[in-house]
Amino acid sequence: MSRKALFAALAGILATALLAAAAEGGVSGSLAAGTGSSASAESAVFRVDSSSLPLGADSSASPARRPDSAALAALDAKLSEYLLSLTPQVERVKEGECDFLISSCEDSLLRQRIALKAYDFYLTSHLMGDEAVAIHIFDKWFASGRVKMLSDVDFMNAGVFADFNRSSLLGCTAPRLTLQNMGGGLEQAPRDGKVSLLFFYDTSCSKCKMETILSKQLLRSGEYVFDFFAVYTGASRTEWVEFIKSNYGFETPGVSVHHLWDPELSSDFQRLYGVLQTPRIFLVAPDGEIIGRGLDTEAAIKLLPYATMLQALYDRCPVGGRLPDVSVSARLLKGRSPGKARVFSLRKFRGSPGYVFFYSRSCSRCRSQMEKVDSVLSSGRRTRILMVDMDALQRDYPQMARECLDSFDLTVLPKVLRVDRRGRVLSRSDSF
Repeated sequence: MSRKALFAALAGILATALLAAAAEGGVSGSLAAGTGSSASAESAVFRVDSSSLPLGADSSASPARRPDSAALAALDAKLSEYLLSLTPQVERVKEGECDFLISSCEDSLLRQRIALKAYDFYLTSHLMGDEAVAIHIFDKWFASGRVKMLSDVDFMNAGVFADFNRSSLLGCTAPRLTLQNMGGGLEQAPRDGKVSLLFFYDTSCSKCKMETILSKQLLRSGEYVFDFFAVYTGASRTEWVEFIKSNYGFETPGVSVHHLWDPELSSDFQRLYGVLQTPRIFLVAPDGEIIGRGLDTEAAIKLLPYATMLQALYDRCPVGGRLPDVSVSARLLKGRSPGKARVFSLRKFRGSPGYVFFYSRSCSRCRSQMEKVDSVLSSGRRTRILMVDMDALQRDYPQMARECLDSFDLTVLPKVLRVDRRGRVLSRSDSF
C-alpha cells in the first residue's frame, strides 16, 4: 500500500473516531481535503470545532465525548503502519510528516494521542537516527506546552532523554571532550582530520567486556585506519589500569589507541554523549560529523568502509590545505551584489573570510542556512560567499557535479567550507 493510500485510510479512521465522538457527545467536526491541483490524500486536514470540546487535560472530563475505543484502536494500528511506511525517508521528512499529523487534529485529546503514539514509535525504534524525530516531537509539541504528556514523570523522563541525546545525534558535530590519559596529561577526543571510534565503557559492565573482546579483533586486524578512544566511565584508577593491561597489550596496526577517563566528570561526557549506561559507541567522520551512534562493534565494522570513503574525500580537501582544482558553476555574493551564475575555479577562490556553500533548494536545512547569508555578508565588507546549487550543477553541468562529488564529502547537505585570503580551508561545517 502506498503512503498516499495509507494516509487516506488513516484520515478515514480518524474521521470515524470523530464522528463517533460527535454522535455521543455533540462534538462537531469535519474532514476536509486540500484544494487545488496538488490536492491528494496526503494533504487532508482533520478539523474539530475546539469550542465543543475543552482543551488540555480538562477535555477528558466527559467520557461521552471520547472518540470510540474501537475506532481509536484502528487509528493506532493505521498510524503505526503509516509511520512504518516512512522508514526509508530521512529524519527531516519524518519530522515534517509527524508535525502535519499532529497539527491537523484540532481536538486536544486526539492531538495528544497522535503525538504520544508518534513520539513512542520513534523513541523505541531500532533504526539509527529515529531518536532525532522523537526529540523533535518533544521539543515542538510537549516542551512548548502545545500538547500535554500523560504525567509529569513522563514529561521529566522525555526531557532527560532529549537533553542527554540532542548533542550527539546523527549529523551533529561530535562534542569535543578534554579527558585525562594514563599519564595524567590531557587529550581531546575526537580529533579533527581522522575517523574516530569512541567507546565509553565501565570495567564492571558485562556487555562492555563483550564489546571489548570484539573490538580487540577489529584493532588487531589492521583493516581500517582510525583513532580509537576508549573512555573509562568509572572512578577507580586501579581497576582501569588493570583492565587496560588485561585487554589491550598488543599491537594495533593502522589504529591509534587512546585510553582516557574523567574522574572529576568535568567534561560533561554523560550529557554530551548520552552516557546514562554503558557501553556507548560512536563513529565520527574526519570532519567531526557523527555518522554512527548507539552502535555495537559489529555495526561499527559495517560502517567503517563508508567512513574510509569519507576519509579519502577529506584528505583531498583537508583543513589547512588548499581547495581542490575543481571548477563549478556558482554565484559569487559580496556586499549587496546579488551575483550571477558563472564558472569559477575553486583553487583560485579566496576571501577574508570566504565561504563555499554547497546546497540544495529542496533541502529544508539548506534553506535555513540560506536565510543567514545576508547577516554573514554584513559581518564584514570583504566577506565573499560562493553559492553552489548542487541541483542546478547536476542538471546543467553533470561533469562538474561529478568532480565536486569526487572531491568533497557532499553526502549530506548543506556543506559550508570557510577559507582564508590565501584560499586555505579554515573549517568545514553544515552551517555558517
